[in-house]
Amino acid sequence: MLTTSALPSAATDNQYLAAALDTGNGYIKFATSNSEVLIPSLIKQVSDNNEYEYSASSKGALIEFVESDRSELNGTRWLVGQPAYKEFPDSHDRITDDRQNKLTYALQALCGCLAVAPHQKEWSLALASSIHDSQVYGAKLKEALNGSHSAKINGKLTTVNIRTLALDEGQGAIYYGIKRGILPRDAQTVLLDIGFGTTIIAVYNGATILRASRYVHPQGTGKLVQMIADHIETRAFCGGVSGDPLLVANCKHKRFKPQTRRF
Repeated sequence: MLTTSALPSAATDNQYLAAALDTGNGYIKFATSNSEVLIPSLIKQVSDNNEYEYSASSKGALIEFVESDRSELNGTRWLVGQPAYKEFPDSHDRITDDRQNKLTYALQALCGCLAVAPHQKEWSLALASSIHDSQVYGAKLKEALNGSHSAKINGKLTTVNIRTLALDEGQGAIYYGIKRGILPRDAQTVLLDIGFGTTIIAVYNGATILRASRYVHPQGTGKLVQMIADHIETRAFCGGVSGDPLLVANCKHKRFKPQTRRF
């Protein structure tokens, strides 16, 4: 049978919007039933007395916490996503820099994603959030996200009410597969999750993970991106230096139709 940890009762009210968050090694992912947001997992805290006007972005935001249940954030200002890289290319923080960052920056990451969605004065989210080890970090992730948080997002005041549960990375895909009838409820499934920073393999009985089977390989697509940035052709194009991995990761390649020859 498909089972999940129950959200607090208040989060199941109709006023709460079902949503999902994955702070990810390479990209922060946020989704609701009718929208998806993908922004770089980059963050920079900026001085609270810095009055510089940071430009808005379709891939991130300036977040200014006004009154949050996480009182240590009140009065702090953060650039999240592309703006962190644009304004501070050599001194921003990445989720990959420290495993604690998925906790430290979870709320900032979520607010950065909300900036990309149409502005709302208030968000009430029943949130499924993923973490690389829910047994170790699940409770701390809930502490980092749960509660009521008022913040200026790109200068517009927004209140975000959150009730969350924490899932292991990849577990949402299993739930989705069972819900959609792609996977039988009693099937044994091998899940291969190729991420930006890691590749994870795990075996599930129905929706239950066999933890002894879970293996995390410390390489992902980010390694491929770096190899492309360091490739001799890239270095030649960039004047003898490696390319920018973020630009490589965001490069959109043209698709060419295969050519045929007539003899």
